[in-house]
Amino acid sequence: MYRRNLLIILAVTIGLSVGYAASFSLDTKGKCEKTEQTIKQNSNISGAYACFEPGVIEVNLSERVEENAQLECVCRRSINGNVVLEAITRANP
Repeated sequence: MYRRNLLIILAVTIGLSVGYAASFSLDTKGKCEKTEQTIKQNSNISGAYACFEPGVIEVNLSERVEENAQLECVCRRSINGNVVLEAITRANP
């Protein structure tokens, strides 16, 4: 009985340790969060800037763009009370 309890405690401890270590090593940011961070770092943008997954904010794309590209993110920039929506798309192969 003592060995069984010790084995269970050891397995739980190892599992929690591995899970804890994996949570720091895995990149959990979404594609739009990475896009937002990259744009903020590489651009001189003033005002608020945020990127969202498709469907969170509706954006009108031209028919040509819709047919030839896949919407990845919609970014919203707000400066001096004006809001600008930017569609981040990837060309279809």
